[in-house]
Amino acid sequence: MPVTLNDISADNTDLTIGTTVEAQGIDDVMVENNMLLFTTPEHATTAHIAYTAYNTAGLADTATLTVNVDPSAPIEPPAAYDCRVPASDTIDKQSVDVDVSPWIANPSGTASELEVAIHSSATDHARVGEGSASTIVTVDLTSQARAVPYTVTNTTHHVTSTAFIHVPAYGVFPPILRPKAPEIIVNARQTVHININDYVRVGAGKEPYLESADSITATKASNTDFRVDGKTLKFTAIKDYAGPASITFTVTDGNRPDASAIINTAVVTLPITVLGRTTPPPTFSSPTIDIEAGAEPKTIDLTALTTCLQGSMTTRNDASIPQAEPLRSISCPRCPAQASCISRHPKMRPPESPPLFPCTSHTARARCMPA
Repeated sequence: MPVTLNDISADNTDLTIGTTVEAQGIDDVMVENNMLLFTTPEHATTAHIAYTAYNTAGLADTATLTVNVDPSAPIEPPAAYDCRVPASDTIDKQSVDVDVSPWIANPSGTASELEVAIHSSATDHARVGEGSASTIVTVDLTSQARAVPYTVTNTTHHVTSTAFIHVPAYGVFPPILRPKAPEIIVNARQTVHININDYVRVGAGKEPYLESADSITATKASNTDFRVDGKTLKFTAIKDYAGPASITFTVTDGNRPDASAIINTAVVTLPITVLGRTTPPPTFSSPTIDIEAGAEPKTIDLTALTTCLQGSMTTRNDASIPQAEPLRSISCPRCPAQASCISRHPKMRPPESPPLFPCTSHTARARCMPA
C-alpha cells in the first residue's frame, strides 16, 4: 500500500516511511520499497496501522491507515496510467527506454504479481525488457509521434488494464544549449556579436531562429538593440564593470510562415564574462581555525581563502588581456637621485617618447625613462 500518495510534505519534498510501524488487528506488517506490505486475515475485520513519514530534512509525523477487510470484496484490476516521454529525453537517441513502474499499481495484491506487456498492435516498434518482472519498455522513435499501448496484468487474478506511452517523433525536441559551446568573453565597453548557431542546438535538418526582438533581454549591457538579424545577437558591456553577465532570448527551430512544420520554442540564456579595465580588490573568507595549546602548528594556504572577482584581469591568464607595465625609474631636473615610477603606463610607446609623470620628491614634472 503506497500510503505516502495520500500524504503531503510542507516543503514539497519526497516522503519516506520509517521502518517501525504499529499494527492492530493485522500481523506481520513490513515496509518495502517505501510501501506498507501486509496480508489481510481471512475473516471480516477492521485493522489499523500507524506509520511515520519523514521528509528530506528529517522532520516526521505519524498517520494511521485503516484497513477494512471484507471476504466478498471485488477484485480490483491493476491501475495503469498514461506516461509521456519529454522530447528532451530523446536527444541523440533512436529509441527510448521507459520505466512504467511509477505509473502502475496493484490494488488487489502486491507489485510482484503484476506483469507488463506490449499490446499486439504495437509489438513491431516496442518491446518489454527480459524477464516477466521487467517494467522497462523500449520504444523505437520514428518520423511520427506515436502512442504505444501497454498492458498490466494481475497474474494471480488474471485481470488486465491498458494505458499508453506517448513518445515524440525522432529528432523533434525544443532548442537547447550546445553542451560544448564556446565561452563568451568581452571587455568592458566593447561589443561582441553572437551567432546563435554556435550556441543553440535544434533537431536534424532544422536551424535556430530568434523569435523576435522583444523577447531579448540582457544584464550588464549598455545597448538595447540586441537583435542584428534572425540569427545574430549583439551585446555591449557597460563600462567600469567586471564579472558575470547574460543575454536571454526566445529561439525557435523554424520559421513561423511555414504553417505545415512543427515549430518548437524555448527560452535560452547565454552566460557572458565581462573583463574589467581595472583590477577590483580581492575578497577574503574568515574561517575559524582551532589550534590546541601545545599542539603541532598548522599551515594555512591563504590563497585558498582569497577570491578574485570573476572577470577581473587578475583571475585570467590570457595574452589578449593588457598586463601591467614593468616598473621604471624617473629622472627629475631638481633631484639628482632617481625614484621609482609607481604607476603602470600602457601608453608608454615608443620608449624614445615617454609620457611625463610627477616626481616622487618634487612637484616638478619629469620624464619617465627606462630603468
